[in-house]
Amino acid sequence: MADQSGAKAIVAFAVRPETAFRLASNRPKAPIYIFTPNRLILHQLSLIWGVRAFFIDPEKSRESPFDYSLKMLRTRELIRHGDLVVNVSSLPLFDFKGVSAIKLSYV
Repeated sequence: MADQSGAKAIVAFAVRPETAFRLASNRPKAPIYIFTPNRLILHQLSLIWGVRAFFIDPEKSRESPFDYSLKMLRTRELIRHGDLVVNVSSLPLFDFKGVSAIKLSYV
């Protein structure tokens, strides 16, 4: 989906490294940014091809995780205003059951 739509990034929320492995195994052209509340896998995620991992504490953030992640990526100049982004997550967010939601959105 990211390649076909010309998305500039894939943003995913994960508590296990399997999500990142599955996304990276497709070798998309867009970089993969994974946000996780699990500090134990944070460094493991950074070793996966095409993945950059960031820590997110959903209990301390006053913003929605989607807004927080896009704001952080814009601050670090990894995405820009007007970029198309693929959001991948489970619902409810950070659930252990795997990916259940995919959303295309403009920054």
